[in-house]
Amino acid sequence: PFRLNVYTFTFLEYIFISLINTLFLFFSLLLANKTTHTTHRDGLEIYEFPNKQVEHHYPSGKKEIMFADGTKKIMFPDGFNETRFSDGVRLIEYPNGERQVTRS
Repeated sequence: PFRLNVYTFTFLEYIFISLINTLFLFFSLLLANKTTHTTHRDGLEIYEFPNKQVEHHYPSGKKEIMFADGTKKIMFPDGFNETRFSDGVRLIEYPNGERQVTRS
């Protein structure tokens, strides 16, 4: 069974809530900046921006950001960050502030 509820708020935000079998999908379209926010039943939140940036926020606290130029940044809750640039450069940032740059 498919059910779709649409809620409109005065601050121009549309929220769609649907129940498809066991998948809970929360979709919010912010009209002012054309950003979409989708929350899945497992807690994964996906943000999509007009500039083609896409962010995945996991329940564990891990975040992945994909940029339009192919760059991908992964941020872990312990402060460890890894950025992979489209030209093959990899930047690792450690919680203590140390940085390491490598090339593929």
